[in-house]
Amino acid sequence: MWNKGYRPSKLGLHFFLKAVAAALLSISLYVLMVEAADYYVNRMDIDRELYQSVIDETTVDFQSYVTEHELSSKDSDEIYEWDRRQKLVHIWLIKDNQIIYDSLSYLSQNIPKNLFTKSVSNIGYTPVTIRFTDGPAYLSVNILYRKRIEDRLEFAIAVLCILLFSSYIFREFGKLVKAVLRIEKGIHILESGDLTYQIDIHRDDELADLVDSINRMSQELDSKRRSEELMQQKNYRLVTSISHDIRTPLTSIISYVDLMLSPNPIPAEEQTRYLEKIREKSSLIRDLTDNLFTHFVNKSTEYELHYEWITGNDFLLYLLNNLKEVLCDQGYEVDIHIDIQDEFFLKVDAVQMIRVFNNLESNLLKYADNTVPIRYQACLCDMKLVIEGKNSVSQHPDPESYGVGIRTCQEILELHHGSLNEHLDGNSYQITLTLPIAFHLDPY
Repeated sequence: MWNKGYRPSKLGLHFFLKAVAAALLSISLYVLMVEAADYYVNRMDIDRELYQSVIDETTVDFQSYVTEHELSSKDSDEIYEWDRRQKLVHIWLIKDNQIIYDSLSYLSQNIPKNLFTKSVSNIGYTPVTIRFTDGPAYLSVNILYRKRIEDRLEFAIAVLCILLFSSYIFREFGKLVKAVLRIEKGIHILESGDLTYQIDIHRDDELADLVDSINRMSQELDSKRRSEELMQQKNYRLVTSISHDIRTPLTSIISYVDLMLSPNPIPAEEQTRYLEKIREKSSLIRDLTDNLFTHFVNKSTEYELHYEWITGNDFLLYLLNNLKEVLCDQGYEVDIHIDIQDEFFLKVDAVQMIRVFNNLESNLLKYADNTVPIRYQACLCDMKLVIEGKNSVSQHPDPESYGVGIRTCQEILELHHGSLNEHLDGNSYQITLTLPIAFHLDPY
């Protein structure tokens, strides 16, 4: 019963139609070539003298065979044994006006000859008497040059058409095998790690659908791999930058602890201020480690900045004074000049901006010449807060340590739509930070 849910595959239907087309073409070619062969053979010239000579030789040979083996006209099997050794001859044996043996008759070659007779009308050849043990019979011989040539040509044409049909089918099968091998090669390339490789076959069947699926899968895996590599790079940069940032407040904490443990007496007010600095730096370390923990717990998400509108005047003063206070405690001379009269506002993540100035502080402690004053000034220009710092360097910065801190600052300021530029000319170092500002806050 026909299954209504059955749907033939495109590949199977393709091969079926190709096979049908090849079969029809082969059959048509066979018919045309056989007709052409018949037309050619029927117009062949035959040597009549040779024709008659072969008939006479065949007649004499048959009579000798009958006499030697003492055959009767009913010994059809023995007669067939002689007949099948002959080439290009067709014989009739006639007795009592009936054909008792016909070498081209299908029936006379598959049943005993004495059971098969037919009328002798219109044979068209003059018979010769053959003497059997049971009486005479008549032999009529026809030379089958044309018939045998036709048979052989038909056989050759049939073989040629079968070969053409088979070669076409094998050619289609070869295309299929070639496509499968190409898919196998592509899979091996993908297994080697080259996920950008795309398998290409020009087909419109299930193999093409399979290749599309493999190519989509490789693209998805490559995209996932790229995302993972990018995340690993971000993780590396994050760990490097936060590790660098953590060292800065830790260094300050150790410095303040050393000051408090020094043998020289320290006023109570200074001790309180040192403890406040230690607490402030410890809070910064806590915030940085919280950021790092949050990032690695939520691997699929990046750290989100927590923007808020704050009064820029107070925040700027806090950042610069804190920077000045730490540097002065370490023996540096710092000159701060703020040329701002108007109130303005900043939309920033305060913790991240503190990280920026923490890095500046760390670089100054490492590389600034403490015999030359450090100068920082701030102003408003074109709706931006511009902070410029200048100092003299005592040694050239270490590329790894120094580069990490500056890159972190640049990334943070870019996330705030600001910028950080630096310039080193000999021993003179200059840095410029910019942040967008607003003079009025929208209540809505």
